[in-house]
Amino acid sequence: MNIIEEYRSLLLKKYSKSTARSYFSPIKNYLNWLKGIDSEEVLKYMVMQLETYLGALHPVENKSTKDRLRYFFTWALDSKGLPPNIPENKKIFLESFIITGQRIKADKEPLIGVLKEYSEWDQMQTLSENTNKSYLTNNKLFIQWMSSHTNEEFNPLNITPSLIKTYRDELVKTNTPGTTNTKLMAIMSLCNFLVEKDFLESNPAKRIRGLLCDEVSNGEDKWLSPREQSLLIHRLEKENILLDITMVLVMLDAGLRPSEVVKLDLNNLTLYPVNQSKIYINNSKRNKSRSVPMKFIEKRFKDKMKYIGGRLHEALRKYIDFRENQYGSDQEALFILRGKRIDYQYLHQRVEYYRQLTGIRRLNPRTLRHSFAKNLKDNGASDTEVAFLLGHTKKNGDPNIQMVARYTKPGTQDLQRTVNRLSE
Repeated sequence: MNIIEEYRSLLLKKYSKSTARSYFSPIKNYLNWLKGIDSEEVLKYMVMQLETYLGALHPVENKSTKDRLRYFFTWALDSKGLPPNIPENKKIFLESFIITGQRIKADKEPLIGVLKEYSEWDQMQTLSENTNKSYLTNNKLFIQWMSSHTNEEFNPLNITPSLIKTYRDELVKTNTPGTTNTKLMAIMSLCNFLVEKDFLESNPAKRIRGLLCDEVSNGEDKWLSPREQSLLIHRLEKENILLDITMVLVMLDAGLRPSEVVKLDLNNLTLYPVNQSKIYINNSKRNKSRSVPMKFIEKRFKDKMKYIGGRLHEALRKYIDFRENQYGSDQEALFILRGKRIDYQYLHQRVEYYRQLTGIRRLNPRTLRHSFAKNLKDNGASDTEVAFLLGHTKKNGDPNIQMVARYTKPGTQDLQRTVNRLSE
């Protein structure tokens, strides 16, 4: 009996025929897509081709398919282990795919015990809504991992520097340095709470503070190169989904955060006159507001100046026309799907869809925003101007130049061009 037959037999023992069929059908479809593979190496081929197959799926409509595939691979790895001779990048992708499912599940689980108290902690109430949710979800995952790792119910006394370091080492395998840092910061916050409530005498995460720095960075640029940006735009135009095109350009050509994109309303836009077009972002991070002008082109026609909107202005105009034809003009939300405002998760799923289509490994909502900053810098904008456009200001209203420097750090080609300008 090969692994597929064994899995099907397991499903029939565990569930009713109809439920077992619903679990097995996505596996069967994947095997049909693979076509004529050696039954002895079926798991190896399934792991090797997973990223390509998922790239061909619509990330929203095929949510149940992805869930069923995660269920299969989790069972297969637990019972059979990873097949030999799998490239490292394929291992990392598979682990990341499974962990994403665990994160979505953790988001939906109710808060109990210590986490319930932690969610009501005074310091948690001072955080933004997204940061609050991120800390809670990441600490759920940490507690789940900790219980599995120690084979015990969660006990705050078991949180030690060595345990957190082990968890950090696991995170680095399947997460970017920035994501790893975010998860560690969540644990730091949880431990601060546990100390304040006398569950712990001292914060064990403080001893690994150095691990939150760039020592885990892989040195990659935080923005997309002009070639990668062109490739992405070409793919967007080929897919021709107005919602996708507009969402991406709002980040790439206006530098909005993902949380700002999903909260945009129609009344946040000024499209006319074209030379005064802008996006107004209110109550953003730390309740700050700002306006981002849209690019336009000046052209003279018979002694009269005419203003033509740039690609962001044009995309917004087309999308709003489409949106009103689909949903009418009563909805206040700018970005709508099936009559409802899109959410943070949907935005990330769509960008992930284009990451897989284009093969741009570092494509995500944050690198789109960072690319806006880098494009501004490359075209002569000062750090102060970039800071105000990105919404990076300090409590006193001064621009936060340090954040701009992090986002627009020169790449290898930038440094090479600088050196080449030297006269001999």
